[in-house]
Amino acid sequence: MHVKALLKINLTYFKESGKYYDSADFFRDFEDCHLPLRAPEVSAPMAAVCEEVRRMSAQGVLPGLSSGQWEEGFILVDCAQGYPCLLKMTGQSEFQQQ
Repeated sequence: MHVKALLKINLTYFKESGKYYDSADFFRDFEDCHLPLRAPEVSAPMAAVCEEVRRMSAQGVLPGLSSGQWEEGFILVDCAQGYPCLLKMTGQSEFQQQ
């Protein structure tokens, strides 16, 4: 029996000033995120998770936002299987990892 392991990812949105805006969670299968994980207890490579968030923004499907895109400011990307990463908006649908 094959059991899929899900990765719960929390996104916290901040305005350019650093003020909290909103947060939302979403789930991804490790394989759907193209994460090279051998087991759930292995730390998730957050670069792959951040790339997934970049793709979601480009497609306009970020959770918790009516437009699905974050036009300016920061996104804190966090999950229990990895370490937090801060993405800074550098232009429409483009991010820079801090």
